[in-house]
Amino acid sequence: MGINSQERLEEEGTVNISNFRKTQVVKALYDAAKPAPHYDPMSEDDIQEYFDKYENKYGRLPFIDYLNGVDMKIDISTNSLDTRSYNQTHGPRAAEQVIENLT
Repeated sequence: MGINSQERLEEEGTVNISNFRKTQVVKALYDAAKPAPHYDPMSEDDIQEYFDKYENKYGRLPFIDYLNGVDMKIDISTNSLDTRSYNQTHGPRAAEQVIENLT
């Protein structure tokens, strides 16, 4: 069930992630990011556990600034992912390319 890139791009710097699990999106972006000096792989289960702890404490999904020391700067609380901050660190269209590869 592929959705072409044009349908996913809502506006410059934003990509629709509604067809993916949030843990899947975060794991893909985390794995594709420029690694921190002490990079530790994370599974979707690890990420879900992080989400659960955050939601229990704050009642919502997190804005992820750094995840295990990896610069992420993403807000996954909605189905539209603002890619600008992630791309500023990891390269032009880095987040968009990661999401496109999920299909």
